[in-house]
Amino acid sequence: MDLDITVPAPAAAMTEKAVSRVFNIPELLQAILVHATRDKVDLFSASLVSKQFRAIAVPLLWRELDVPLSKIGKLNQTLLPLDHAVVANPRDVHLFPLAHTRYLRIWDDEARRRFRYEPHSKPNYVHTPWRAKEGSFNDHANPQWNDRRWESDASNLFSALTTTGKTPLIELSFGVISSSSVNRVLQDFPQMAERVAAIRVLSDAIEDADCPERLVGNLATLNEEAGEWWAALVQAVSTTC
Repeated sequence: MDLDITVPAPAAAMTEKAVSRVFNIPELLQAILVHATRDKVDLFSASLVSKQFRAIAVPLLWRELDVPLSKIGKLNQTLLPLDHAVVANPRDVHLFPLAHTRYLRIWDDEARRRFRYEPHSKPNYVHTPWRAKEGSFNDHANPQWNDRRWESDASNLFSALTTTGKTPLIELSFGVISSSSVNRVLQDFPQMAERVAAIRVLSDAIEDADCPERLVGNLATLNEEAGEWWAALVQAVSTTC
């Protein structure tokens, strides 16, 4: 037997080496994992494989942030300790999840659930509105009523984003009643207002439109207040320009 002849490596071993080389190149690994951004569960699973995978998967997990308005409070609670750490040591900003966010979508899940239906397809079950959970409130009593979901929760999220030094593109979806609160938040964070790329508005101004008997004697008042809500929407849009 000629010992100078090199014995070919098994195909399985060669394939394993090729896969290892691919995974050792961050750009190639990112190009592979980016296809899993649609389903966050797959990215989360990939982040558990190794530190190398985690360094690529975690930024992709946070690159596109789609948050229902009712969940922002819980998100803020999760991020608060990390936010404080970044403020204390700005060099660690790369460890802050929001530093990797490039696209942010905030949408009023309650308004969408309650007002997305056409008159002929009303839902059989209507959830208790968030205002009712906080005590008595009449939609038409004060058009400038403070919407804490925007002026507290969304405002705190915007504040956390400012610590990263990078502002994502933003899409907002809300009911017209919340226009004043949305406008105030955008005015407080002009750098965020400049990055608003899309706005979707749900017409929740007159919820009683399907019940004409409730409008008797109140139509003039409702029209006046609805006009103020829509005027506030114009101001909010102007703030983003």
